[in-house]
Amino acid sequence: VAVRYETRVVREAGDAIGKVGELGEVGELIDSSGDELFDFTLGSEDVLEAWNLAIPTMKPNERSVFLAHPSLTYGEDGAGDDIPPGALLEFTIHLFPAKVEATAPNVDETVGKSLGAGKL
Repeated sequence: VAVRYETRVVREAGDAIGKVGELGEVGELIDSSGDELFDFTLGSEDVLEAWNLAIPTMKPNERSVFLAHPSLTYGEDGAGDDIPPGALLEFTIHLFPAKVEATAPNVDETVGKSLGAGKL
């Protein structure tokens, strides 16, 4: 599949949403594909489990915002200097129709979606 994406830290583990931390303002953009398409194989280990769960719920050309529990992203280890341990992440994903596999289910047109909602 091919997507454009943005990633933001919504909350660090144990912190209230909106806290200003070492990373700067929570909600600050920490990763983006910019104008480039990011190609990957759905279901592969090349991307986060959150993406493997989220993208099949999207329709071609849909743009969705997903909140993902740390257990579906970088967990208690975090990732480098940008993603702290236990961070709740927000992904804005735009799925491009030319690269969508015909087998991807079209489940939900909702723009805001939550992954691991029982744990957020």
